[in-house]
Amino acid sequence: MGLNVLDKIRPHFQALWPAVEQAAQAVFPAEKPAPLPPDDPQARAGDSHPAEPPDTPAEVDLPSLQALLEQLGSLSPHSAIIGLCEDGLPFVLDLYNPAPGSLLIAGDPNSGKTRLLQAILTSAALLNSPAQVSFRVLAYQREEYLALAKTEHCQKLHAIDEHLPGEMIDELATIVEERRASKPGGPALILAIDDLGACLQYLDKHTYHRLYWLIRHGPRSRVWVMATLSSRRVKEINPRYLTAFRSRLAGLLTDQKLAASLLGKSNGETRRLHQGYQFWVPYSGEGVRFWVCEPETEDQA
Repeated sequence: MGLNVLDKIRPHFQALWPAVEQAAQAVFPAEKPAPLPPDDPQARAGDSHPAEPPDTPAEVDLPSLQALLEQLGSLSPHSAIIGLCEDGLPFVLDLYNPAPGSLLIAGDPNSGKTRLLQAILTSAALLNSPAQVSFRVLAYQREEYLALAKTEHCQKLHAIDEHLPGEMIDELATIVEERRASKPGGPALILAIDDLGACLQYLDKHTYHRLYWLIRHGPRSRVWVMATLSSRRVKEINPRYLTAFRSRLAGLLTDQKLAASLLGKSNGETRRLHQGYQFWVPYSGEGVRFWVCEPETEDQA
C-alpha cells in the first residue's frame, strides 16, 4: 500500500460521499449552532490530553520520524509523511497533487489527533525548505506548537480564541484566488487547525464561509487545510462542512454510528485502533491502518 496511498483512496471515498451525507443528515444539525460561551466547560472539553500518554505497544517497533526519513533516503520535493503503513511503507502526501483534498483528522479525545498533525507538519519541515513548504497554525492549545513555531517553515501561530484567525483565513483565501487567476507561484501552504469544532465557534459568518471555500478549493492552488476534530464536537458542525474534506483520517472512534457518519461505513475497525498512535482511512470498501511516526525529542536526539 504505502506510497501516495491518499491519491488511491480518494476515488473510493468520493464514491462513499452520498452515504456519508445521508448518514450525517440523520445525526447532525442543518445549521451552524450558536457559539458556546467561552467559559462553558463544554467549550473547553474538545480534546484534552492525558497526563501520561499511552505506551507504544511492545510488539510494534515504531521508528522515529527522523529514523524513517533516514531509511527512505530522498523523497520527492513537496512531500509530507502521514504515517507508517502496516506493510512497512510510508504513507506519503504529495502537496503538489490536489487529488486527496483537505484532510480531516477525527477521533475520540486522546486518540492522537494532535500528535498526528504535529508529525505531518514536522515531516514537511524536515523534507522541504521554507520556499517549498510553509505552514500556519491555529491551535486551541497554542503552547503545544511552540517547538514547531521556532522553525523557519512556520509563518504564523495563533490561538483559536484570538481575533487573528479570521485575518489568517482571509489571507490564505486571497492567495488561492491570486493563484487561480495567474500562474501559481510560491510554496505549498498548510493551514493546520487543531480543534476545528472550537475554531468554528469563534468565526463570524463571513470567515465561516471563507474557511469552507478554502477547505474545498485550496489544494488545487497548493493551499491545504489539515484539521483535527474531536468526536465530542462532530454534532455541532453542519455535515456539508465536513464533506468539504475529501480525505478523512480516523483515530479511535468508539461510537460506530458516528464513525459511519464520518467515514461512510461502520465496520468496527475504528474501535480496535491503538489509542494515541494508530489511525484508519477508508480504502476499497475496507480500509488502511497506519501508525504515527513521532519526531524525536531533544532528549532522544
